[in-house]
Amino acid sequence: MKKTELKIMNKKRYTPFFESANLDNANNVALEIESTIKRHFPKSYVRAKFEKGLTASIYIMFTLGDRNQYVNNIADNDIALVKAHIWNFNDDGSFDGKLEFEASQGGGIYVKPEEGSYMAMGRVKIGLRKKTGTPEQIIKHIDSYFGKLKKTLNDVKDRIMPDAYELIKNNF
Repeated sequence: MKKTELKIMNKKRYTPFFESANLDNANNVALEIESTIKRHFPKSYVRAKFEKGLTASIYIMFTLGDRNQYVNNIADNDIALVKAHIWNFNDDGSFDGKLEFEASQGGGIYVKPEEGSYMAMGRVKIGLRKKTGTPEQIIKHIDSYFGKLKKTLNDVKDRIMPDAYELIKNNF
């Protein structure tokens, strides 16, 4: 055995979290997405479910608070709400080719408005773009967004509404 081969064998290799998962159907992809988001926000509400409506897709919903913590008990009042779909599944949950991730709501945090603003709330944007790719690429994209969301929540905690700040403290 050559010396260079020995170095490669002894070197630790980083294994992504999804490499061991079996991402061959929609239900497994949905479970992996849920666990990916829960790693960033373990106490928050996360739902990723394969649905066969008009078009077979995975529906993703994330709120920073749990169901009993929404402002006025309305989920759409959550400061970091995300609603998204992953398309291009067959009715049985299998898929051919690439998947499409698209958010219908989200990509930011609601904060106190700037001084002198007539708006009820301000917004800090966090990029949540459409993504086409393999299940692994889609999961990486989702993981990246929720990592940025967590970092941004820490960075702007002084601009978050008081009731929402309590929510963040309890759910981080």
